[in-house]
Amino acid sequence: MPRLRELAHLLYLVAVRPALAVAATLGISLGIGLVAARPAANIFAVTFSLVVLAYASYRDIKQRTVPNKVWLLMLLAGFSFLLYYALSIGAPYITRTAWSLGVTSIFGYLLFRFHLMGGADAKSLISIALLFPAHPQFAVLSLQFPIYSGLPDAFPLAILTVLYGSFLALLVPIFLFFRNLQKLGIRAVLSNLGKAFLGYRVPVDQLATRRNVKLLHVYEENNGNVRRRFSPGGMPVDDSTLETLRRYHKQGQIPGEVWVTFDLPFLVFITGGFVMSAFLGGLFPG
Repeated sequence: MPRLRELAHLLYLVAVRPALAVAATLGISLGIGLVAARPAANIFAVTFSLVVLAYASYRDIKQRTVPNKVWLLMLLAGFSFLLYYALSIGAPYITRTAWSLGVTSIFGYLLFRFHLMGGADAKSLISIALLFPAHPQFAVLSLQFPIYSGLPDAFPLAILTVLYGSFLALLVPIFLFFRNLQKLGIRAVLSNLGKAFLGYRVPVDQLATRRNVKLLHVYEENNGNVRRRFSPGGMPVDDSTLETLRRYHKQGQIPGEVWVTFDLPFLVFITGGFVMSAFLGGLFPG
């Protein structure tokens, strides 16, 4: 009996479970294919992608990691659309998908290689490239989207998403400048002009309550004197750093406030860029 149970379990692992996985995949693919056959296909794809990207951004903010199953879900949807449209449209859709994936993969790899984005960012772009080989067109409450259609489908939606996301990221320094101008006044901002675009002041005793921030400076002690040095990538705030800063402040080595900067993952801006790409469309009116 034990040997029979082992054989049955082995059969389940080798044959039954893979068959169930294949059947489930085909079932989901056919289901999404039926949705794709309807006029609301693009609305479904855009809404689905927004939900997944929003969840991935939330996970990236909270835990600094996004499970691969999140991207597998988008890839499954993308392959399902590819399967349906390949059978209904044929070679043109396959060609567009191959172009979108190829260009986006090269672009994403270069950004990842030069440390301009993380692994989750690159996976999100590949998922978008597969799900949207052409720019989606849809209507919401009689409003036609995207508003502008100045870019051809040869320009992948995923790359347009990165461009918009980068634009949104560049708005952060402008927001910080005006925030500091309102909080500190013109004189303090002018005396800290560079830092005013990069971060904002936080009291040392409130630093533990702030989330998703990094220190703008590294604090180093040498012969009893504490000096601060600008950190281009930001200094993570952990328990040890907090205790050190409190000690320096208590000893009068540093002022009561320190400069911090936002520590938001780029995936947040990719999500915003996707919204702009889907609803606003090309950078220039057609």
